[in-house]
Amino acid sequence: KKHKDLKESAKNSYSSAMASFSSSIDECDKIIGESDQNKKTNDSYEHLLAAHDKSLMYEAVPAYQSAASLYEKLNEQGFTATDLESAEEQLAEVEKLGDRVRSALNITEQILQKTNTDYQYLTPTSLSGMKTTISGAKTSAEAQISAITNAKQQITSFQISEPQSVKDAELSVEQSELSLAQAEQSLAQAKTNSD
Repeated sequence: KKHKDLKESAKNSYSSAMASFSSSIDECDKIIGESDQNKKTNDSYEHLLAAHDKSLMYEAVPAYQSAASLYEKLNEQGFTATDLESAEEQLAEVEKLGDRVRSALNITEQILQKTNTDYQYLTPTSLSGMKTTISGAKTSAEAQISAITNAKQQITSFQISEPQSVKDAELSVEQSELSLAQAEQSLAQAKTNSD
């Protein structure tokens, strides 16, 4: 039962993280405008992004692409674990995705911190909204990374303790069998003495 519960928990953690990471990747993309879907989203204010450090835009694209490509791979394969070992491996993969999402979000946040505003293309209110969105995505991503790490630790703890539990149960059975044998011997001795 514990084995099945841990696998189900791993599946839920995986699914929740994938949904959160998908949203985070999309939020980064809406700002940097890398995918075909969002390429034109930032056209009116792209010249203002990272105005104080344009090199951040060059860092953002590979960080986004790295997260997006791993997400696509994991999303395509889905959660296919059949045992705890494969569940732990899949959690490790989505944890790696979490690290990539964290990186993309951090660079996107830095871009927004170095962005100029104007009242025609990107108002201070719009920029503030973008910063709030990325900050929220970072908080969500960190919570998902933590949940994935916790799910992996639960599996590891179970895998460590399960063999000990089996040994303890085997020892208990051996002790019970010894006690039974002693009781049977005492009963047989008592019958012999009463005859």
